[in-house]
Amino acid sequence: MVENKILKATSKIVAALDTLESEERMRAVQAALNILGEGEVPIQTSDDSSGSGGESADTSGGGSMTAKEYFDAKKPKTKGEELATAARYREESVNAVSSSKEEIRSVTSDARRNFDSRNYARDIGNARIKGFFNRETGKDSAVLSHYGQNYIDALPNHEAARALTKPKRSRARKKKISKKKTKKKVAKKK
Repeated sequence: MVENKILKATSKIVAALDTLESEERMRAVQAALNILGEGEVPIQTSDDSSGSGGESADTSGGGSMTAKEYFDAKKPKTKGEELATAARYREESVNAVSSSKEEIRSVTSDARRNFDSRNYARDIGNARIKGFFNRETGKDSAVLSHYGQNYIDALPNHEAARALTKPKRSRARKKKISKKKTKKKVAKKK
């Protein structure tokens, strides 16, 4: 399995920044970039006004991003990836925990992508099987899984995304009945 240095570094950075407040996080990231010689990186604070307004602005990563820009940056290839990208965009832009069919449709439409309303149940079911969404989250509620978040965060590098450890699916175990027990049951019935 290929080791993804960026994903590994990002995980460590996020763990270190997790205990800080928003403004402290931005200052810490800026300081680290200055120490590394990267210079000033424009980071949008809550006091800045981007002029974009509305719910379709993404403030993660230091700038505002529309749904279309987010999709263009992530370059999802499959319907499952598109649904997960829409859910991840909502998580990052409006701090949504779950997304309904209409909310995903809205983001997908804002991104100028086709949304197949008739086959949504099939597509979201397939995305759940792939591990992008948690199972058992309700009929009209899709919750992006940890794997789904990491997968979308790794995009547009599809190789790195595929290299992520996939969640293990639990399977219902069937009891194996030995031939002797089956024969005994048949004998008792006679």
